[in-house]
Amino acid sequence: MTHSSDPLSTAAPLTGTLRYPLKALVELGRQILLNYQAHLTDQGAAAGAKNDEEAKWEASQKLQDVRDITWLLDRDRWINEETAKSPDFWAIKRTETEKKALEEPIEKYTQKWLLMMGVNEKAQDVICEAVKLRREKRGDPLVEARWTDEDALLDFLEFLAKPQHSGLFRTLQGTE
Repeated sequence: MTHSSDPLSTAAPLTGTLRYPLKALVELGRQILLNYQAHLTDQGAAAGAKNDEEAKWEASQKLQDVRDITWLLDRDRWINEETAKSPDFWAIKRTETEKKALEEPIEKYTQKWLLMMGVNEKAQDVICEAVKLRREKRGDPLVEARWTDEDALLDFLEFLAKPQHSGLFRTLQGTE
């Protein structure tokens, strides 16, 4: 499901240029999604081993949400996972929007959806949980100063994942 309002569509024209470490931000976003997916897979397996159907179902639902956000930030991995699950993946009838997205160059697609990921209502929960897990696993930033740069990128990912920020940034014309 998407967040339909564009918070700045009538408030102000987009006139500035924002420079940011796109490659590092995308790589970190992909890595935290991959780690969160593995964490949820382990949770689901542990719940299944205990016959805890409710916990297993919850992990399964969260995994689906992660897949939805993976489509935005790591389309190639999403396609590989879907193809592995369903050999008929490419034979599935698709909407024009889906066809266009699959044909769009990956770098252009990823940048556009990184900046607008909050349009997907699941993004905020998925990214915030993935960031939280990353921070828990990596160590204390107050003890290890090397996490300062990563923290800035993690904070920016959380910012971009909020629905109210989904219309704040756009790619430049010609790169959309």
